[in-house]
This record gives sequence, structure tokens and C-alpha cells, in this order.
Amino acid sequence: MIKGKVGMMVNPSINTVYTAIFFSPVIFFWKDYYTTVCFKIALGIAICSFFLPNRFYTFLQLSDSKSFYKKIGIPIFQQITQQGKFANRMITYFGGNVLLLPKEKRFKQLKG
Repeated sequence: MIKGKVGMMVNPSINTVYTAIFFSPVIFFWKDYYTTVCFKIALGIAICSFFLPNRFYTFLQLSDSKSFYKKIGIPIFQQITQQGKFANRMITYFGGNVLLLPKEKRFKQLKG
């Protein structure tokens, strides 16, 4: 959990930057090579993903093993995402307070 206005601004800012960086090539490609009809179909498929059952996403999960995700570098990526080491350092640098939750609470938060 993050306290203060600084914490409330850092995490959405990280999301905005990542979205702009990683989604802009898709927009440029789409603008040059596809029509609005294709865009509407793709958008409809994306919206339908909200209504799929939970077991569908469980089926798509790569592994239940924590070591698998460590091997492919997920912990390194987590350091630069929301609630990661980089975000927490930015928050404290700009005068905010970072309140770290115990591991059990963080796990419950991720699961549910």
C-alpha cells in the first residue's frame, strides 16, 4: 500500500509510459495496414475476453512453479513495474511514504 499523493501519481504514470511505449507501434502499424472494420472486430474480441470463465485463464497459465518464472526473468521485470523497487524509490525520492505489506497480505491481494 502506498500513502500520499506522490504514491498515487507514480503508479499510474508508470502505466501510462509503458502503454505509450509498447502500444504505439501497434497503432502505427494498424493505421497503415488495416481498416476500421478490422479494428472494430479486434476490439470486440478484446472486450469478449472479459466474459471468459476463470478456468480458461487457468488453462493458459504457463506454470504453477515459482522457479519457472524466475528462470524467464519475471522478478527483474517486477522491479520496474507498479509497487516494484523502482516505483518505491521514486515515491520516497519525491517525498512520499511507502508502506510495505507483509508477504501474506500481498499474496492475498494478488490472488483476489
